[in-house]
Amino acid sequence: MKNITTIICAAVLILSSCKKDSTVFVADPGYQLDSAWVNTIADQSKIAELIKSILPPAPLTDTTEIFKLDTTFIRTSGFDIIIPPGTLKGSSAGDVFGKVNYNFFLLQKKGDFILLQQSTVNNEKYLLHSGGGFFIRFFRGTEELTIIPGKNIIVRYNDPQPVQGMKVFYGFDNITISTPVNTSTGWTSASTSAYVKPIQRKFNNVASYGYEISTDRLRWVDAGITLTSTSAVNLSVYVPDLFSNANTQAYIVFKDYRTIVQLTGDAGSRKFMAPNIPVNKAATIVTISKIAQEYFLGTQDIITSDQPIKVSPIKGGLDRIINYIHSL
Repeated sequence: MKNITTIICAAVLILSSCKKDSTVFVADPGYQLDSAWVNTIADQSKIAELIKSILPPAPLTDTTEIFKLDTTFIRTSGFDIIIPPGTLKGSSAGDVFGKVNYNFFLLQKKGDFILLQQSTVNNEKYLLHSGGGFFIRFFRGTEELTIIPGKNIIVRYNDPQPVQGMKVFYGFDNITISTPVNTSTGWTSASTSAYVKPIQRKFNNVASYGYEISTDRLRWVDAGITLTSTSAVNLSVYVPDLFSNANTQAYIVFKDYRTIVQLTGDAGSRKFMAPNIPVNKAATIVTISKIAQEYFLGTQDIITSDQPIKVSPIKGGLDRIINYIHSL
């Protein structure tokens, strides 16, 4: 009997040790698990629900007067929009002038990129250090306007530490503010007529540093520098078994650059992955999740390398996720 008791005790200790070291997440009773890894994220998935919950407010919508012979100036404390005469066009021939509506959204903080489902990655999958950017559209009635070929508009906005050498990148033509979770297209380098330059701008006699961007296209426009490295790796992140790409998104947020990359969930390896990540850079891995009606936030400070990174999300409210994203 003594030997049997000893064996049972030893077995209990072994099982307890295995459970402690396991990466299996023990779900609370009543969870509707959405933990199967998938190749395409469904619009009805839990992560799609979460993304719809954290979208930022709609872009600024206002009206301005487009002059036939003079330049139009839209000025605020944070940005200027400058439209030379004969720059906008609709579907019919002839210049656009008179009252038009516009949408405008500044894309500046690291958290803005997460809220809007945008990575700072070019269309060749190389990272960009972003100087910020914007989303802009013009309408005459219900008709969306474009820029006449050979013409440009200018947008200026504040940035406390503008960087020399930025170039213009264009975003996704078919995507507006409400962005699907399956987006993977990167930013495309602009034409030679577009430029970015650091400036000092004044509003109500208050001087601020910032950028001036001249663009020949509308919608998503970004200032950026491609981050090249002689030593880059494929970064991988794994999470407990309760989490998957159907209920979780993962990002790498660099500390010394305005560089944010959404990692792709790989169903085969059950990891989140990102290519062309420069090594030995300080960054934070951020995961956001929704499981049943519960929310989870994971953060892990790292120095980038090719070693897989474990992130253990912690349960909290939706406000906790939103406040953290805004703090980036």
